[in-house]
Amino acid sequence: MTVETYYYGQGRVSVASRTRNESGQYDIGAWRWVGDVSELTFSMEIEEFTHKESYSGMRRSVRKIRTGVDGALSSVWHQVDGDNLELTLWGKKITTPAGSVTAHELPTLEVGQRYYLPQRKVSALAVDGLTLGTHYSVDAGAGAIDVIALPETGFSQPTTADYEYGAVRRVGIMTAPAPEVALRYDGINLAEGGDPVTVILYRVSTAPLTELALINTGDEFVGMTVAGSVLPDTSIPASDLLGPFGYIES
Repeated sequence: MTVETYYYGQGRVSVASRTRNESGQYDIGAWRWVGDVSELTFSMEIEEFTHKESYSGMRRSVRKIRTGVDGALSSVWHQVDGDNLELTLWGKKITTPAGSVTAHELPTLEVGQRYYLPQRKVSALAVDGLTLGTHYSVDAGAGAIDVIALPETGFSQPTTADYEYGAVRRVGIMTAPAPEVALRYDGINLAEGGDPVTVILYRVSTAPLTELALINTGDEFVGMTVAGSVLPDTSIPASDLLGPFGYIES
């Protein structure tokens, strides 16, 4: 008698870089957990055409020819950090260390206006000739000065500002070739007592991020929809019983 089984999965998704070595094979780098992933779907599509005969008057299908096999991956990632954005924005990650600025010249200040400094995460900001809280306020995270009032006498422009700033990471947008990674899913099947399941995809080419919600009013955390093509690893010999795409292990 066949025992019925079901699947309800949860687990960790990790990615690793792929680097071609001198022998033409690919070396897989260290696996990096991408954080909370609430959806992960793998699909395959067969391209084919059908020939219909023309001798019976019924146009029956007599041959079906497969012309291609494609794989696809869709997922929702909730960890919006530099590493994940670098992968999904097709960008390069640049880290700027903390530092300090002396005598940065400001433009002509006007009451009620906001002025942005070249750096963010500022601290210890002092504007020459003005008093913090009386003449201006600071948005430290944005690196901005909001002008509240200006002295009627004894103040000349342009003036300068001294400040310190914190380290930041920046990720460019569409500045790098389409990235390719290996993807690993280590999950458990909650429908069958937590049985382990592992999925390895040798070669995933990620599509650029379709959207990133920057202002949120709902009751759910932001998720990045990450999609990609599952490509064959052509360095794997045709004799490999598991094939060039990957495998599922349970």
